[in-house]
Amino acid sequence: MKNSIGDERLRSFRLVLKQELDKKGDSFAVLRQKERLSKKMSFSDVSQDLTDKAFDDFITLNTRLGQVEVNLDPYIHSNAQLFIERALMNSNARRTGAIQCTLDYSELLNDWRFGPGASNGMSGSHFADKVTQPFSSDGKCLDLGRLLRRMNPYMSAFDCDREESLCVVPGSLLSTVPKNEDTMRTIAIEPLVNMTFQLSLGLQIERALDYIGIHISGEPGLNQASRNKLLARSGSITGKLATIDLKSASDMFQPKLVRMLFPDDMFNFMMKIRSEYTEIRGELHKLNMISTMGNGFTFPMMTMTFVALYYGFLCKKGAQKSFHLDYQSFGVFGDDIILPVEHFQEFCDVLTEAGLVINKDKSFVEGPFRESCGGDYWNGVDVTPFYPKSLADDAEIYVVINQLLEWCAKTHKSLDNTLKFLIGCLYDPTKPLLVPEWYPDYSGIRTTLVPKRFTALAIYPQYRTIPESPLLYVGCLHGSVSQSADGSFKILPRETRKRYKVERCRLPSGWVTGRDPCKRENEVSRYIDFAILYRDLE
Repeated sequence: MKNSIGDERLRSFRLVLKQELDKKGDSFAVLRQKERLSKKMSFSDVSQDLTDKAFDDFITLNTRLGQVEVNLDPYIHSNAQLFIERALMNSNARRTGAIQCTLDYSELLNDWRFGPGASNGMSGSHFADKVTQPFSSDGKCLDLGRLLRRMNPYMSAFDCDREESLCVVPGSLLSTVPKNEDTMRTIAIEPLVNMTFQLSLGLQIERALDYIGIHISGEPGLNQASRNKLLARSGSITGKLATIDLKSASDMFQPKLVRMLFPDDMFNFMMKIRSEYTEIRGELHKLNMISTMGNGFTFPMMTMTFVALYYGFLCKKGAQKSFHLDYQSFGVFGDDIILPVEHFQEFCDVLTEAGLVINKDKSFVEGPFRESCGGDYWNGVDVTPFYPKSLADDAEIYVVINQLLEWCAKTHKSLDNTLKFLIGCLYDPTKPLLVPEWYPDYSGIRTTLVPKRFTALAIYPQYRTIPESPLLYVGCLHGSVSQSADGSFKILPRETRKRYKVERCRLPSGWVTGRDPCKRENEVSRYIDFAILYRDLE
């Protein structure tokens, strides 16, 4: 019932917003918002035809990938290979003192963790559910699964009284997630042991990226995604920087390319923990790609590869004199690449020789527009669209209201009818919640005009009690399981299953308004305050 109401609201919202945008002229911000309106909308009534199409497209891509040749220039290849080797060695030497070590096996066993999603061959997605079942693995990773359990005192003690601690599956299971109303995205559900070591290996590559100055994780504003956005903004102003985007980049890496660039020990370990087969509609398909979306090391491996290829490209041009790259004009985050305009075409040729496909519709080298890492800029102005996902409950509606108001403030385009529609969808449209600017988007309308005493939506955990098991102590160490005074175990819900309640709050002592200059620019705050006063939302 909730899903159908959310779908109906979302479709009505899209119609109202589109009608109002049609009246706002043809500025680039308006055109961009109309173009990307349905990008992330999530509907519950997804057609099976869309899922079948996504599977068919994946099978076609996988078949074609087996016929694609990799013809890297030998000079670029050798320098890119040297770059990755040095980055891994220097990172391990700095962290653990391991000299001339490109793959630290002790770190792999120390950094193990489960992924947040489902695992093929197992039920449930919570840590506590996974740890109390036999670990799923393909045949290649059985020894790693046994080693992992033997090294943990709780698991090894538990396994003494049980014959089966592992279960074998053929490989991954291909599934789909909504991309928008018209498209589904494929994602592979990996076996648990494979995924555990994929994440651990990915973390080791990520640390090497940190060493060379590419921080793919971390707080917004401090990571590479934020730096890419700044570079994209600069490129939209000066025209000196271009952006490159690739088609299906995570599914386009052939084992041959990775073998050419990464050290033998790391490549062999990748081949051991990857899923060689994936199940699609009950049939097994051999993968011609080294990893898929859903594999734990795909993103850092992809980022490292592009950085190394660019380093090798600069070496061939004679423009690289040291191991350090100039990150004032270059950045990589996954398949989002920014580089000087004069290198655009030649580096695109290098990527094509590596068996990758340039997405020409999302790569920009001319004109005043640049796009990277979710940031869209036109002559330096942020014209990033807002992406409504769902309107199923008040928390989701408040998220879209806050996104709408911020977009209006940045683009100087008021969308009164759309805002009125969203407020009308609330449980109590006469009393929308006003909260300080430092509160989350789901808690209410973020504004400086919040009263001294106010109410806000807050997430509250719903604990689930499960039978006692020695393995749950592993969950206690992980932080996902707690033990009560009576000895029973309770687990926290997954983040995707959120429950909300209205709680009474007050501004901290000494605070007169809800202003937070770290969260919003003054111009945005003033616009939203005016919108609230003008519409008498208090």
